[in-house]
Amino acid sequence: MLRNLWHTYRHGDATSHGSTDRSDSRTSPVWVWNGRSDAVVERHPCERVPYRGGCLPMTNRQITKGAATATALIVVAALLGACTDPDPEPTPSPTPVVSTPAPTPTPSPTPSVDPTVAEAEAAILEAYQGYWAAKVAAWADPMRDPGPELLTYAVDTALTDVQTSVLQFRQDGIAVTGTPILDPRVSDVVPGEAGTAAIVDCVDVSTWTPIFTATGESALAPSQNPRVLTNSSAYFYDGRWTIRTSVVDRNTPC
Repeated sequence: MLRNLWHTYRHGDATSHGSTDRSDSRTSPVWVWNGRSDAVVERHPCERVPYRGGCLPMTNRQITKGAATATALIVVAALLGACTDPDPEPTPSPTPVVSTPAPTPTPSPTPSVDPTVAEAEAAILEAYQGYWAAKVAAWADPMRDPGPELLTYAVDTALTDVQTSVLQFRQDGIAVTGTPILDPRVSDVVPGEAGTAAIVDCVDVSTWTPIFTATGESALAPSQNPRVLTNSSAYFYDGRWTIRTSVVDRNTPC
């Protein structure tokens, strides 16, 4: 493009019809490109441009390329803003699940044990174990009289029952070998000078077997339960706990 060359653009198409009406050229505004200032300008009507000897209607208002560029940027920004997706709605946070711990069961209070009763129970169990040890020893060798231990721990029918069984075994030639397994439980303890208590035991007699001493054969009656229920009673006698009765219930397994 040659400098100082004016490109003229008119409203309408006067040149295409060969019109030379100067009045139209003076009244209709025309936008031109000024090569010197590199801008689109609208000249004052009195300024002449070498275009067929006409006087083009102009003003002094100037629109620079910078202003046009800024306008274009604003339009682009508006278009981009229109095309931008709106901010997505925030995803709601999941409601936390609060687990309620199971209530801890309150332990039942342990009943307090009277020291006097606890001491009596220990003495009763000792007398019961001593009674059985003396009975096992007496029945293992019926040819001998029971030792003094039996008299220490057994009184009344518990004592006489053991003595009677010894005499019977001696007569029948029977001895009881082995040792029973005891599991006593003491209840209903009444401490004092005339104290009493109950003892329940499930005695395992599977390892305590009667035999004939002459042959060594089993003298056990058929269909005997290997575990038998034994109910005993304790009695505080002569300053000590003793076993007063001891009855085996062979018809009640345990």
